[in-house]
Amino acid sequence: MTNVTPSQLAGNISHLPAPDLNKAALSFFTARTLYMAFYLSIRSENGWAYARTGAYAWSVAVPIWGLWKAGEAMDRAGRKL
Repeated sequence: MTNVTPSQLAGNISHLPAPDLNKAALSFFTARTLYMAFYLSIRSENGWAYARTGAYAWSVAVPIWGLWKAGEAMDRAGRKL
């Protein structure tokens, strides 16, 4: 689960609020746990495979969202990473 580390680091550097960083970390952890549970229990022949794909997409979107927000905050502050 190293995807969230650069996002959290960028969030800290750009001074994003701690509650937002905590929510992002919890969301990432939840998405990855859900994906793992789906991966271990769902066969690809049934319709639940789409739920597994959704959980994976969610887990990829959280760090991207964090990097986006950190970039916006740094742009507003006029700083560069």
